Amino acid sequence: MRAMRLGLLVFAAFVGTTLASAQGPEAPCTVGVFNMYGYGIGGGKGTTPFTARIKITFEQRLPEGNVVRGVAYLLAARDSAGRTRSESGGQCFRGEDGKPVLDKQINIMDNKERTNLHWQDGSPYMTEKKATLTHFNMQPAPPRPKPTPEELAAMRKAAEARQPPRSEFKTEDLGLRNIAGVEAHGSRTTRTIPAGEEGNELQIVTVDEFWRSDELGLTMLAIRDDPRRGRSVQDVEEVDKEEPVAALFAPPEGYKVVEIKPQVEVPVNPGTVAQ
Repeated sequence: MRAMRLGLLVFAAFVGTTLASAQGPEAPCTVGVFNMYGYGIGGGKGTTPFTARIKITFEQRLPEGNVVRGVAYLLAARDSAGRTRSESGGQCFRGEDGKPVLDKQINIMDNKERTNLHWQDGSPYMTEKKATLTHFNMQPAPPRPKPTPEELAAMRKAAEARQPPRSEFKTEDLGLRNIAGVEAHGSRTTRTIPAGEEGNELQIVTVDEFWRSDELGLTMLAIRDDPRRGRSVQDVEEVDKEEPVAALFAPPEGYKVVEIKPQVEVPVNPGTVAQ
């Protein structure tokens, strides 16, 4: 377990250099592939600290028989204080040395302190190394007026008009499965799009499969298969349930932290009149 943890840290520190030596399965990303997003951390009831190594793959089969494949590696983590680190990947650039570099967005959420720390890492086109620390308003939002029954009915009708018919969807409960040593619950949703509904000459079938861990609040496996957009897979390859190192929850050295605090409304003294 300790060895795996060290391996994760080595990966985090050198993902942009050491592993980028080959344009292949072990490269940090594939040049020319966009939007290798992760699902991040959210939901679940557990507070287990962990560090997870996530592999995201993409495959698009073209009509002439050609195939486009992409790969990206991300990290996710939670410490015992409840802070979480979520990464998402955007474009894969070619660095000045010709090796692939993944442009990552990193978010550190601290629910106790009501803050979110965000920075970008990896893009060779960054003009400034800056991290943004956003403080959320501690005051509850003022209650909104309740919609009338007529307004509710109109809202439901508008929402239904924007969604495909429910008859196109079929959802299956896949039960429990062990993924990387973690129990996860799975579900699969299949959508059958009839010919002509979206300009398609033939029927289209899409499949979304998700395996979630309540213990970690993490999507352990996600498969999205859509012939119009390709097949993408998020797969948690390794999980270490020891306490993550503190460096994962702070920007790299050299980043300037800019704080954004919520605007505080100053109550007007009824005894004063503006001149």
